[in-house]
Amino acid sequence: MLRGKTAAERVEMVFDAERTLRMMLEAHLKWRYPNWTDEQVREEIARRWLRESA
Repeated sequence: MLRGKTAAERVEMVFDAERTLRMMLEAHLKWRYPNWTDEQVREEIARRWLRESA
């Protein structure tokens, strides 16, 4: 499947997957911690992503 894609199409797929993952994590955090502000949710997403990249 990927062999038929251009490099630009493959990069776009990666960004689409990242965007989907971020939206899913945001929805989960808002469900799990309904009293958190949007800023707290963004900080938690960043914290988790930074921890995983270390």
